[in-house]
Amino acid sequence: MKKLFILLIILLSILSIGGIYCLYPHKVEHAILLESNEEFSSIYLEGKKVKLNVSKVNYPVFTVFNYKYNLFRVYDLTMVKTSVDRVMVKEAKSYELESQGNISLSKKAFYYRMNKTTLEPCTSKDLIVGKSNVKSFLNNSGNLMTFIISPIDYTNIRVGISTNKFSSLYHDKLQLISASKLKLYSLLKKTSEEVPENTLIEIDKTPQGVRATIKGKTSVYIDRLYLNGGSIKILNLKRGTPEYVPEYSGTLEFSFSAKGICVTNELSVEDYLTKVVPSEMPNSGGLESLKCQAVAARTYAISDMLSNRFGNLGFYVDDSTKSQVYNNSVANTLSNTAIDSTSGLIMSFNNTPIDAKFFSTSCGTGARYEDVWFKPDGSSDSRPYFRTVNFVSATLNILPKDEVSWLNFYKNTSIPSIDSASSYFRWSMKVSLQQLSKALNKTLPSVYNKNKDYIVMTKDDKVVSTLPELGELKSFQVVKRSPGGNVMGIGLVFENINMVIQGESSIGTTLNFSKEFTGGDTSLLRLNSTAISNPSSLPSKFFAIEKSDDSYIIYGGGYGHGVGMSQYGAMDLSKKGWDFKKILNIYYKNINFTKLSYTDGNVSK
Repeated sequence: MKKLFILLIILLSILSIGGIYCLYPHKVEHAILLESNEEFSSIYLEGKKVKLNVSKVNYPVFTVFNYKYNLFRVYDLTMVKTSVDRVMVKEAKSYELESQGNISLSKKAFYYRMNKTTLEPCTSKDLIVGKSNVKSFLNNSGNLMTFIISPIDYTNIRVGISTNKFSSLYHDKLQLISASKLKLYSLLKKTSEEVPENTLIEIDKTPQGVRATIKGKTSVYIDRLYLNGGSIKILNLKRGTPEYVPEYSGTLEFSFSAKGICVTNELSVEDYLTKVVPSEMPNSGGLESLKCQAVAARTYAISDMLSNRFGNLGFYVDDSTKSQVYNNSVANTLSNTAIDSTSGLIMSFNNTPIDAKFFSTSCGTGARYEDVWFKPDGSSDSRPYFRTVNFVSATLNILPKDEVSWLNFYKNTSIPSIDSASSYFRWSMKVSLQQLSKALNKTLPSVYNKNKDYIVMTKDDKVVSTLPELGELKSFQVVKRSPGGNVMGIGLVFENINMVIQGESSIGTTLNFSKEFTGGDTSLLRLNSTAISNPSSLPSKFFAIEKSDDSYIIYGGGYGHGVGMSQYGAMDLSKKGWDFKKILNIYYKNINFTKLSYTDGNVSK
């Protein structure tokens, strides 16, 4: 009897617990309604499509809502408040929203791409900073959890503005003035101030934030500060040759960081190009070459916008050669004509804007993307529109295959090419063994610390994992070269270790011939017999090496990375009567010319 009673108690306990479980309300956050009929509803939940046992939900499609459920029913559906704030900066664990400031991300955040009647999961890469096409949703803990992203509006671009000589993106102090009335405002603090024309505005960094001083009145902001209303001069910046004070249209933004003030210029893509095209290409090549530059620069800007490369700083491109040079020359009529006549035109591959690389001068060849930008294991991102190109085919049908032939190729200063008018088409420099050894002893520790994965060190055929004190240099040679002629790897033999250094950046930093590194004077001789004293880097990685007694002579050609459009080549072909599309098609293979629809984020052939 006692055992029966105990069993009964246990059974009742189980039933009680089960009953509690069946009735217990489970909470779910951020479901997205896809459809609802008389039988069930279809939702996205954590990026997956799920059927929900609730019918006739009277919400518009793509509504984000929370709900509760138990074993018997789904109930207490509650719409989640939508935020249409722009995301201005993307950090790993938080985003800066324009009128709300920094908000932490949920441990699990979910992203969806909406296109008219469809919704599909995407990733954080699809969220572009500074665009108004994002709806954000906070979870119950106040963290950003769900994002719905509409088609992007390409109209405006955001540019990071550098200090003098493009040396840094962080400013300590700025002096600004305009011939027009300006508006200085903060969306977070909800403050606004009118600034009369020709009034000096001083902005500087303090421990508390960005300080703005106007007519002796000072205000400090820890949030993003905006200035717009007319063309704005930054008086303490100098650009171009001869130097001038640059002016900026659109809106200037000032944001505070421990490193300094970050300045972002937001303006239309087409206005931006008016100060990119003349900064990147002279008018001497004629209208068609300027059209080439306009299309390439527009494509590059859109591609960088979509890449989110500077998302942690809040812009798409900077104003230096890290992106493309902006506002280093004033706008002019001919370049503006090239921009206007190609308005909205970009190059695309598989319906995606291409990564429109360009550079100054070729050596007579062009390289593939994967031969310049590759990972330590040799793999690379796919850019099939960049192939090995021969611009000297009229003289040389087949490019060199061995080091002796490449050396003769770079020694040949008279080989005809579309780039041969450039003084950098061929160049050479002589460096003594002693100078080279001194330079390597200074550059290699830094290169090893930053890019050790691109360096292989061996001794007695065994891999060495720690950089030793370098002994006497015995040999310097090319050990890997692409079909297009650029050096992908150099070999250095010291008395105590062998080294192979690979990659455009690593090789470039290793071969620094400034006097500070070599301990003596060196000279790079260009095709027009002019010399560059003590160069801190070689003009390109298209070179070959010749040993001469106790020195090395480096013979090379071209200026820049060698991938995509050669600007000197485009100028030459323009002078010969080629139209811009024909010119671009020799540099970028199997591409389409597409027209941006700035307002709806679409492209059309």
